[in-house]
Amino acid sequence: MSALWARDSERAALALASAAAHAAASAAADDAADDAA
Repeated sequence: MSALWARDSERAALALASAAAHAAASAAADDAADDAA
């Protein structure tokens, strides 16, 4: 049971990191678009 919980928490951490990376990339793209405009 604890192994399953660890796997689920690892998956949640990866999803959170992925979302944070996507948000950072999106913000950088928005900044680049603002600079180009």
